[in-house]
Amino acid sequence: MLSVICPIYNEEKYIAQFLDSLLRQDYPKDDMEILLVDGMSKDRTRELVAGYTERYPFIRLIDNPEKIVPYAMNRGIKEAKGDVIMRLDAHASYQPDYFRVLVNGLKRLGADNVGTVCRTDVLNQTPKTLAIREVLGNKFGVGNSEFRTGITEEQEVDTVPFGCWSIWQTSCSAPTATAPTSTSMY
Repeated sequence: MLSVICPIYNEEKYIAQFLDSLLRQDYPKDDMEILLVDGMSKDRTRELVAGYTERYPFIRLIDNPEKIVPYAMNRGIKEAKGDVIMRLDAHASYQPDYFRVLVNGLKRLGADNVGTVCRTDVLNQTPKTLAIREVLGNKFGVGNSEFRTGITEEQEVDTVPFGCWSIWQTSCSAPTATAPTSTSMY
């Protein structure tokens, strides 16, 4: 089973688009769970998530009173039922094959952690947000962070965004980035 963990806090602007992109995944819904670990949001995030949890039993809301990401991840991992863990960010939308490509890559490659290219986009286009987008996709802004600048084929890299890993993996090899799927961040 795949356990998708997403730390969230005050995601009212992004949560519906994010969850809708997860519901479009071609990964079997009966073989996954989505754990939204909320830092006690003060906006409408919890209300919006409740609408999804009522309709989709594989989506769960978990409280994170400590409000920070490491605690959220630890709570999510503790609650996870899957043998594969994937960490996501709610300020993103994911291609429909994202889960399948990463889980298959993890198994096929025997890697400790796999991820993909992360392309930054912005919802509210201002000169500042557009400049940030350009910096995050350029070697002058992010150095050799190939998950930001792009790759055309699978390769070992020093880091991947939001990894996908097996809880049974015991070695510590370099993470592997898989192409062609991408993530759009905003």
